[in-house]
Amino acid sequence: MIPKRDAKQILAQLSDTEEFSSIVDNVAIIKNTNFKTRKSLESVVNQEMLDNFQKIEEAIINLQRLFEDTKKPILKSQNSHIDEMSYVSLFEILKQSIPVSIPSEIFIKLPRHDYAIKGIKKKLVTLFSSLIRNSIQAMDKKGTITIRAFESNKQVRIELEDTGNGIPEEMINQLFVAHTTTKKFGTGLGTSLAKSIVDMHGGTISAKNNPTTFTIQLPVYE
Repeated sequence: MIPKRDAKQILAQLSDTEEFSSIVDNVAIIKNTNFKTRKSLESVVNQEMLDNFQKIEEAIINLQRLFEDTKKPILKSQNSHIDEMSYVSLFEILKQSIPVSIPSEIFIKLPRHDYAIKGIKKKLVTLFSSLIRNSIQAMDKKGTITIRAFESNKQVRIELEDTGNGIPEEMINQLFVAHTTTKKFGTGLGTSLAKSIVDMHGGTISAKNNPTTFTIQLPVYE
């Protein structure tokens, strides 16, 4: 058996990874599906069955609290990453963020020019690979992802636009809150993790529809 302290350290390390973010997203999907199923069956099943749905929801909420508690040490120590910041090529980040295998009807357009970003390469690759993968899933494996980049006021502005159906309007304001997911299928982006990575770099992230676009601003390397 793993000692409790070691187990917490392992979870803390995992909480800053793309895989952990995918687990959190899947739990959110299970919770939402369970809630909708319970609501749709309230008038046709007995109380015992409804109680079972409630138990599932309570167990999921406990898991989400565990995930949130696990991430707190990471979020509190974001300032400790400042010393790790160095020169990062936007082209290199994006090239490493594109999945090795993508559907034949997915097209990805990269920016025309490279930009020097001050950041942590590994974390930025996690950020953009998640955004790109999420767009592929949102387009149901058919469409175009267009990535643009501009430099202004010592910031690199990166826009990632896709031809998917968009983000439900009721979820726009909740998009970067923990345990929120916009996907009908799959795992994809953990938007709260994305925000924590951007915050760590002193940047900003936002999203809009028509067309679906994520906008990230990161500091220029000087």
